[in-house]
Amino acid sequence: MGLPFFGLVGGVVSYFIVKNAEREARRDWELVPVAVADRELLAREVVTFEDIARRSIPAALLTPSLIRPDDAGRAMNQQLVVPVKAGEPLRWSFLAEGEQGARLEMRAITEECQRAFDLLPNAPKPERTVEEIRERLLSGGSR
Repeated sequence: MGLPFFGLVGGVVSYFIVKNAEREARRDWELVPVAVADRELLAREVVTFEDIARRSIPAALLTPSLIRPDDAGRAMNQQLVVPVKAGEPLRWSFLAEGEQGARLEMRAITEECQRAFDLLPNAPKPERTVEEIRERLLSGGSR
């Protein structure tokens, strides 16, 4: 009589352990909406509301480069710089203005990195011209 009781208790405990592990595994896989291409779009095509749809992806895969449905209005009437397959999430870098903004941001980051590098006291200074490289190689030294 005790064996069926302990079997039942063990089964209930096992069920709750498995459900808790399942809930823990799915925690980072909560679905969030993104804008996707509703049909195949060609490069240089202008994006309209009819060209996009809303789909859900796991939150763990969401990055700032993806266009969220709330921000899709900013992507309207912009030209694509790459082709996009139907169902593919739309990225800001796919848009002409988005790509330009990404380039400006990258340039600002590069300039800031260069300023920080220039402030390092013992950092090697790379040559800027062919003559500087030739001079360093012929002198047999390294700066």
